[in-house]
Order: sequence, then structure tokens, then C-alpha cells
Amino acid sequence: MRRWLVRGGIVILVALAIAGTVLGFRYLAKPPEVPEGFIDTNGQMDADEVFIAPEVPGRVIGVYTKEGETLKPGQLVAVIDKEKIQARYDQASAMVLAASSQIVRVESEILGIEAQKTRILRDYQRAENLFKEGAIAERTYDEALAAKRMVLARLDATKAMLDGAKEQLRRAEAAKAEATSYLGDTRVTSPTAGFVLAKLVEQGEVVQAGTPLFVAIDLNQTYLKVFLPQAEVNLIKAGDEARIYIDATPQESFPAYVSYISQRAEFTPKFVETKEQRESLVFEVRLRPRKPTAQLKPGMSAEARIQWKEEIPFIEKHPKSQS
Repeated sequence: MRRWLVRGGIVILVALAIAGTVLGFRYLAKPPEVPEGFIDTNGQMDADEVFIAPEVPGRVIGVYTKEGETLKPGQLVAVIDKEKIQARYDQASAMVLAASSQIVRVESEILGIEAQKTRILRDYQRAENLFKEGAIAERTYDEALAAKRMVLARLDATKAMLDGAKEQLRRAEAAKAEATSYLGDTRVTSPTAGFVLAKLVEQGEVVQAGTPLFVAIDLNQTYLKVFLPQAEVNLIKAGDEARIYIDATPQESFPAYVSYISQRAEFTPKFVETKEQRESLVFEVRLRPRKPTAQLKPGMSAEARIQWKEEIPFIEKHPKSQS
């Protein structure tokens, strides 16, 4: 009987020990309380999409990137045939040369007319004085007056011709500058650091200006996409302070801010863990890092803490990140 009591006591002690251990693990596994004024959440890193397109139409004669490739700012990705644009440039250059020659010729003509005008006005003034004195016939005076009027009219017409030549030169230079710009635009480059998601063109295709050739994500414009219920969305606003944390370096925080809050509720996306959570209505919120960093890559899972009370200091989610 005593032996059974001893054995029973051992069983009870073991059961209590196991129960205590389980409770201890449950206590340790319980997530820490979120401080007042903060919201903890998690989501997936994403990035702004960039459509890389030519600014001029033409045939694609070179494709220099592919899906999955990482791009540098200014990297050459495609080339458009410049034959037609080169012809426009050559034509504009010829027009500039012709207009410039016309200006030189007309300016020289004006100098000659100005010299004639000086002489003719002098002769007219003498004839006018003599006519008033009765020293010359009226016919002689009329001839001097007609010469005066003719030289002045010719001068006005030639100056108008000069203005027209200058306007022609201005237009020709503008056409040449435009063609020069278009020649440069035949080289299609990446506007930013990016990652090619899709290649939409093949060599030899004829494309229009603005037709996307590649779809890339801007690695300098990443953001963490999270989903919050209405009760939490009502607490935050654009510009609120936040921190992003990744599994690789959980004790390092990346300063961020609330950059976007959706105005339309949606069902939680499928990548959320439980069906119950997926069936809840939530709002998309984007947290954008204050400084671009290569550590926050699109597709990466991350945690976040959002501060909705401005009058308190920010409390890091992982205290060791403050050391």
C-alpha cells in the first residue's frame, strides 16, 4: 500500500512538473504586449513598378537585358533604329545652313541700301531747298522725292526679309535641336536601379513612342505592404512614424513612415496564415523606408511597428536594437 502511495505521489509530481513546463512554455511563447500608442504588424516587401519605354518610334535593332536581370541607373537596355531620325537631323542642319547664309546675304544688302539712303536723302534735302527757292523745276524735285520714297521702301522690305530669315533660322535650329534629342533617345536606358520583371519586346519589332519595352521594379522605391483591420486603420494617418524589421537582422530597425492607406476595404490576401484571418476585411497600408537600402528586397517578409501617438518617444519592438 505504501509502495502504491509512493508511486502515485511520483506520478502526480511528474504530472505537475510536465504541466508546469507546458505552462512555462506557453508563457514564454506568448507575444509581448504592444505598448500603448503602437501597432505591431507584418507583411511583405514590395516596390514601385517602372515601365521602360522609348521616347521615339522606330524598329528595335538591339535588346540588351532580360527578365530577372538587375539594372543600374542609365544602363542601356535597347536601341531604336535612327535612320529616319538621322534624315530629319540632316535636313534640319541643311535648313540652318541655308537660313544662316540668307541672313548674311540680306544683312550685306541692307548695308548697301543704308549707304544709298544716306546719299539719296542728302540729294533730296538739297532738291527740296532749291525747289523752295525756285532754283529748280518741279519735275527735278519730284524725281528726288520719288528716289527717297523708293529707297526707304526698299530698306523696309529688306529688313522684313531679314526678320523672315531670322525666324526661319530659329525654326531650323529648333528642328535640329529636336532631331539631336531624338537621336539620343534612340538609346533606351533604365531610369533607375531596378529588377526586370518582364521583357515585352523582341529585336526587329517596330514600336511607337511610349510603348513599354520592359517592366521593372524600382529598387530605390521599396515599401512594406501590410493589412490592418478598420479599428487599427482609424488610429493611423499618412506620415506616421514606423520601423521595419527583417528576420536576417531582427534587432536592426529600418526607419519608415506610413506612405499610403487604402480607402477601400478588402479581404485579407491568401498569403495570410489562417482562413479566419483571410476572411476578415482589412485595409492595405504601405510603409516606405526613409532611406533606400539594398537590405529590404521585394518579396521579403518583414515585421513592423507603427506609432500612432506622436507625443511619446518611439519604443523599438526589439529592445536590443537600441544598443
